[in-house]
Amino acid sequence: MEKGETHLECLERELREELGDVTAASLKPVGVYRDLAYSDNPEIIKTLDIHIYQGELSGDPVPCSEIAELVWFGKTSDSSMLTPITQNKILPDIISRGILVW
Repeated sequence: MEKGETHLECLERELREELGDVTAASLKPVGVYRDLAYSDNPEIIKTLDIHIYQGELSGDPVPCSEIAELVWFGKTSDSSMLTPITQNKILPDIISRGILVW
């Protein structure tokens, strides 16, 4: 998040920066997930908070900025491709709560 930005303002900015001309509507908070952030320097320990929202995406997403490509991820996909916080916390939670139905 940039200084002075709300979570939803950050989401809108990140969508434009990373997925192009898309917008999100009907947003509902899903949860806040916390874990250690990746660092090249093992002496630096940072905590990462991820605020997840559920909503409807409009527009055609295209990879922009640091995003190299967009891929579909499903039940039979290799979960080792996911970040640890997604693999160990986010995905199990949203599946157990019925938000993601596989």
